[in-house]
Amino acid sequence: MSNKMLGLFGVIGGAALMSIEIRHNLLGTVLNGATIDSFDEVLYIIWSLGLMATFWGIYRLGVTGSKTWMRLVPFVAIIGFAAMAIGSIVDILGFSTASINPIFIVAWPLILIGTLLTAIFALISRTWAGWRKFAPLLVVLAIPLMLLMNQVIGEASTALVGLSWIFLGFAVSTSEPTFSLQTSQA
Repeated sequence: MSNKMLGLFGVIGGAALMSIEIRHNLLGTVLNGATIDSFDEVLYIIWSLGLMATFWGIYRLGVTGSKTWMRLVPFVAIIGFAAMAIGSIVDILGFSTASINPIFIVAWPLILIGTLLTAIFALISRTWAGWRKFAPLLVVLAIPLMLLMNQVIGEASTALVGLSWIFLGFAVSTSEPTFSLQTSQA
């Protein structure tokens, strides 16, 4: 599968997350475990699968560096997104609810830590040039920025987080590989 497709899946996933955020704003509900329903869970699955593809694209592109241990960093986020998808499936099947699902306790930190490490290594490795090298960092910064903006403009700022994931998917979809997987250094 091409990087364009992997990134496109991330754009779709980011749009799914953004639609959850917008939907809750339109309904006048605060997005939390108690207000998440099955429709949201399906969108979380789409988000998770889309971003798993995008982080696979980041790995394939070698965005986090050429050394093996640096290149493996995106898998932390991939495991987190896989756990998120599994947790959402568990909720849909009625075995748990989003407010008490223990799988999410594992998923969220892995997603956040994996994205933060990817952002740091993307900047350090300088594999991506221009605006792309800041795409993972934008995702990391979108969360505290959203929390600050919630104080000013209210819950409408939550859509920023979904938009940042769309931007990351777009960065992957418009990237060309800088080196082959077979020639990476250990």
